[in-house]
Parts: sequence; C-alpha cells; structure tokens
Amino acid sequence: MHPKVMTILVVNPNPKDGLPIQRQLIKTLQEHQVIAVESLTELDAQLSCKRFDVILINLTGEQGEAESWLAQTKHHAMRIPVLALVGEGKTVTGQAEMTEYLPLDPGWTTELTKWLGQTIPSWEEDFIRENERLQRNARLWATLSQ
Repeated sequence: MHPKVMTILVVNPNPKDGLPIQRQLIKTLQEHQVIAVESLTELDAQLSCKRFDVILINLTGEQGEAESWLAQTKHHAMRIPVLALVGEGKTVTGQAEMTEYLPLDPGWTTELTKWLGQTIPSWEEDFIRENERLQRNARLWATLSQ
C-alpha cells in the first residue's frame, strides 16, 4: 500500500443505489481523505477549490447516465487520474483518456488498493518531469532575454 495519505474525490451520481458501494469505499479508504459528491455542481465546486490525487466515480447506474457523468468528470478534471467503478461483469465502451475501469467483482476493494498504490507514484513522476521541463524552459528564457 502506498504510504502517502491521498485526497480522493468520490463521485456518486446515483446516491440511493450507490450507498452500499459508498460504504465499502469509505471502509476501504479510511486512511485517506475522502470527499464525496453527488451532483455536478458539487463536483465543480470541489475541483475548483481543492487538489485531488485521484477521482473514483461510481458508474454502476444506467449506462447512458454513467457515460454522461464520466464525460462531465473528465471535462472538469483533465489531469487527474480517474478510476471508474463499473458493475460486476460489465464491459466498457468508449473509454475515456486517463480513465481506468474496475469491475465490482469479488475482491474489488483489494484491486482498488493496488491501483491506488500504483497510480500515485506515476502521477507524482509525471508532475516532477513536468516541473523539471518548466524549470528548464524558464532558465532558457532567462538566458535568451539577457
């Protein structure tokens, strides 16, 4: 398990039906800071005022509604890794960029924990590489402007 405490946004577009999954997520993610939203307004508000390490979105509801929520989530959170939780045995069509899918098969919480442990280091590495690139560009511009 990754030692870092992560800030995780849980998007639950269907709160009534998603309650059992929400409870399991809270239990599985108890060592992390978890914020749950149930509307696009809440999603937008949270993303505008806080930095999240990952987003988990419960897509176990109706297919059309789930795809719409995923599209909206990706629109609001371009560079944040997203893990979409899908119904047991479901196949996924039209996969979104930077989105991975986890079927809620038996043992899904173990797979979720593994995914979190593998995702954050690669996200941090990308951030570090981008930061280094920006610093190189800043030094280059400083040299060229002299």
